[in-house]
Formats: sequence, structure tokens, C-alpha cells
Amino acid sequence: MLFDEVCREYRESIRPVLKGPRLLTGTDLKELFGLAPGPFFSTILDGLETARVESEVRDRSSAISWVETFLGNAGYVLSKKNKWTKTCVK
Repeated sequence: MLFDEVCREYRESIRPVLKGPRLLTGTDLKELFGLAPGPFFSTILDGLETARVESEVRDRSSAISWVETFLGNAGYVLSKKNKWTKTCVK
């Protein structure tokens, strides 16, 4: 039955991710990527957790790579000072 499948998927795949520690935190976003705290942190961290539930991300290293790709797709570039900054495209 569909309901049973959904419940099993939640128990086996989603709940363990949601109950476990995050692979990256807001502090990591500040320290590793040079980002300033703000609402965008939630967007990044929520997207990362979704990627983790969907098995796109399994460990800290792949989480860092995922965030780098996410930032690039969001129009951020890595500066010479090793900080990610939003680009202005006209």
C-alpha cells in the first residue's frame, strides 16, 4: 500500500537525516565560504538537508562541494580573498 511505502521511506531515509547532526552549520558557512549571516543561510542549509535526504550528499566533504555548486548556480564567485561574493550581471 502506498501509505506503508511512504512511512517506510520516512523511517528509513528521512528521519535519520533529520535527527542526526547537520553536516554543515551557519558557522561553517561563515568560516569556509566567507558568507555573512542572513536569510540566505536557511536557503543553503535547507537545500543541503534536502540533498542529503535524496542521497546526493553523504558526508562533510560532499556537503562542502554541494554548497560550492549551489553558490555558483546562485551567482556567487570565489574572490581572490577566498570569499564567496554575489556577482552583479547586467
